[in-house]
Amino acid sequence: TLVREDDKVGDLQYLVGPVIYELDTPLLQDLGHVARVNCVEVECTEVPASLPPPPPQQSQPPATSHLQQREFQRMLAIMNPDKVRVCAVIVACHIAQGDKCIIYCDNLAALEQYKDMVRCPAVQGSTPHRERETIIRNFREARGGACILFSSVGDQSIDIPQANVAVQLSVLDGSRMQELQRVGRVQRISTGKRVAWFYSLVTLGSDEVAFATRRRSYLHSHGYRTETVPGSAFAHKEVDALFESFGSAESLQQAFWKYLYDKSEAMQTS
Repeated sequence: TLVREDDKVGDLQYLVGPVIYELDTPLLQDLGHVARVNCVEVECTEVPASLPPPPPQQSQPPATSHLQQREFQRMLAIMNPDKVRVCAVIVACHIAQGDKCIIYCDNLAALEQYKDMVRCPAVQGSTPHRERETIIRNFREARGGACILFSSVGDQSIDIPQANVAVQLSVLDGSRMQELQRVGRVQRISTGKRVAWFYSLVTLGSDEVAFATRRRSYLHSHGYRTETVPGSAFAHKEVDALFESFGSAESLQQAFWKYLYDKSEAMQTS
């Protein structure tokens, strides 16, 4: 993908050579070389930009005041209860239809929380090679629906053409190349696959909105069509009932504070 997010984009023609021939995505879809993909941006409810109250048995972590505010705001946006609910609904509905879903979460602390809440295996940089191969093989060979959670390690060099659904929970920046890589991950042709889905979950009132706008415009420039829908459009009685108990506001607040305490301890020892 001939794009960079820094001021060296003009050097690409010298680093990799000029473009000799290029086909746009709609033509590749018409020729059957890639699957058609429905790109959906889901607007999740804005969350309060303040710390939730700590659990009764704990006091405020001593280094909380030193946490980088921007990082904390991003954590709030990623762990947005409405985003957790929407993610669970999307995955449950697609798995019920026999689809194979990839969930992307660049924030490693949030990835661990989503792994438990959505109840699917996760692969990140620290995952042992043998365990990683087992998780991916089980995903490929699963009969019916399946789900796997990736950090950014899933952007490249992962061979899973069986995946036809991708859910993007968080991004570290507005990288256009990363967006196209993730869309392309579910566009690869495999037996019986003709249509794919790419969902990008965005928390309103956060940095994610600007990132999403940048990424969306890049998709449009490459011939993709996107649809924007509110999180309230995704409803599933059984999943919502599970969310009330497993992804309740209380459990999410505990996750927030665990993250803050861990971050505080790391900052004190560094």
